[in-house]
Amino acid sequence: MVRQRIANPSFSGSIPLAASRTPLRTRPAVALALALVTLSLAAMAIGYLAGDPSLILRKAVTICLECIGVG
Repeated sequence: MVRQRIANPSFSGSIPLAASRTPLRTRPAVALALALVTLSLAAMAIGYLAGDPSLILRKAVTICLECIGVG
């Protein structure tokens, strides 16, 4: 990756925009993706702690047995 030098940076001590590795327009997308992953992991943990896996398995077995005519 080639870094470009900026002759007169507007802020002293800051990283020039041309030298940053991630373009500014993708940073909000990365933050949004991390927030969605965190939110979905939290929702899965809450559902697991509430006992949803056993409820879903019970419903799936009932539907499957009804489909083949046993239940």
